[in-house]
Amino acid sequence: MDQSLKLLVVYDSQNNQYTISDHNLEEQHATQLVEQWQPHLRSGCSFIALDQKRRHRTADAQTCRACRDQVKESSGRQPVPRFKKKQEFTASALGTSNPHCSPK
Repeated sequence: MDQSLKLLVVYDSQNNQYTISDHNLEEQHATQLVEQWQPHLRSGCSFIALDQKRRHRTADAQTCRACRDQVKESSGRQPVPRFKKKQEFTASALGTSNPHCSPK
């Protein structure tokens, strides 16, 4: 397992939903993104950085099946959190009506 790669998830605990912010990130870059964007998330939303088991081959994290599978395996929640596309998720997570504000 390559511990240096991170999968960055934004989780909405109020709606039990998540979106993938990015994947294949070096740990330092993931930390910087969290520090930059965490203060902008509304109450009930938070970033979760997961260790990736391997580099994901899919370029777009939003369409990466390995990312979704890893979130399901790691969540420990019942029911399992539902995936939302970033454009749908971001406006509510950031408390804005601008779907282009994106924590990436």
